[in-house]
Amino acid sequence: MGLNNPKRPREEYLDAIRDLAEELGRTPRIVDMDERGQFHSSNIRKQLNMSWNEAVAAAGLEPNPQATDGPAGGAKSKFGLEDLDPSAVGRSAMEGDSP
Repeated sequence: MGLNNPKRPREEYLDAIRDLAEELGRTPRIVDMDERGQFHSSNIRKQLNMSWNEAVAAAGLEPNPQATDGPAGGAKSKFGLEDLDPSAVGRSAMEGDSP
């Protein structure tokens, strides 16, 4: 085998997603693949030229839900700005709760 490693077959990446799903008992997330999978998720996405959820769907699994209604289309946190105490703005943690 030379220095140039041939591109892995598409099915090998999809099998890695399926294998991890079987091990976890659920659809793997990016962090699951990065920590426990055969390949890093960025390699899978790059080699398959698709998003993580597209790769999961191509592997025959149900993609994890995405929160897209948060700021800039990102994940919405459990607490929004409306949950902040306006009187606490500008106080440091060292100051505690005293006004």
